[in-house]
Amino acid sequence: MISRRFSKQRQLLAEIIHNRKDHPTAEVLHQEILKVYPKMSLGTVYRNLMVLADLGEVNILNPGDGHQHFDPNTRSHAHFFCDKCHKVYDLERVIMPGLDTPFHDPDFKGKVFSSDLIFHGLCNECCAQETQKDIQK
Repeated sequence: MISRRFSKQRQLLAEIIHNRKDHPTAEVLHQEILKVYPKMSLGTVYRNLMVLADLGEVNILNPGDGHQHFDPNTRSHAHFFCDKCHKVYDLERVIMPGLDTPFHDPDFKGKVFSSDLIFHGLCNECCAQETQKDIQK
């Protein structure tokens, strides 16, 4: 394992992301950290997020919107991505028989260490907006 130097910037970034319930992008976190470190570059934020991911402190999500999202909840759980507003939500109680059992494919000889499950659709707020539009028609 590579030893990592202590970094005030990384510590602040870890605190910021662990105090959030959303799944921010590096750009969103960069805007927040600029309030404390106005000269910190987006590249520095991104590199520190990669270190936090390597350390197992955050997970990286690629929900299909062209951006990496960072999740401080490292427990096994699924996600929901709203195709309209692009928010990412944790789904803690998704029960899908077979997903928690070992991977069995006779042609696959490797090992699975993790998996990502992301549902796509409209979130509650966007569904309500769509319903409101239908009512107004």
